[in-house]
Amino acid sequence: SAASDVYKRQVVYTANQAGYGNMMIIDHGNGYMSVYAGLSAIHAGNGSRVNAGQNIATSGTLPAGEQGLYLELRYRNKIMNPLVWLR
Repeated sequence: SAASDVYKRQVVYTANQAGYGNMMIIDHGNGYMSVYAGLSAIHAGNGSRVNAGQNIATSGTLPAGEQGLYLELRYRNKIMNPLVWLR
């Protein structure tokens, strides 16, 4: 049911993507996904379930040279402002 996957947290994609470098997408259930790019290392594979506080990846450099992490939050494939979710 939709209510039971509210905390799904499953890695659905990991790859090196042109323009983004190493990328990971996590399905959080109920239409929510998080996208991470510019990773120097990925520590969780496709299909694995992840938990809060778990080391899933290491940030690095985006192909254009920017340091740090690219983060995107999506709800039903529409990009959301991540600032409302971050503390």
